[in-house]
Amino acid sequence: AFGRFAQYFGENRVGLFAYVASNTLARAIPDQVLLWENDLLRLGLDGSFYFDRWNLYGVFMHGRNTNSIADAANPDGTGETLGFTGGFLQVN
Repeated sequence: AFGRFAQYFGENRVGLFAYVASNTLARAIPDQVLLWENDLLRLGLDGSFYFDRWNLYGVFMHGRNTNSIADAANPDGTGETLGFTGGFLQVN
C-alpha cells in the first residue's frame, strides 16, 4: 500500500509519503535455497522549492524491514529488525 499527500504553494511543494508492504526473500546457500517473508515500512518527507532559476529538492526517509536475514539455522528468518534513516538535498 502506498499513500501520498502533497501541498503546493505556487511552484513550491511539500509532501509526505508512506509505503507498507510484504515480500518474499530468497537466499541460496550450499545445498539449500531459503525462502522467507519480510515486512517493509517506509515513511518520508520531500520538498521542492524554487528561488529564481534555482530549484532545491530534497527527500528524508525512514525505513524498516522486520525479517531481512536468514541462515541455515534460521531458514524462516532471524526476526531481526533492520532499518535506516537518511536523505539528500540537491540543487538544480
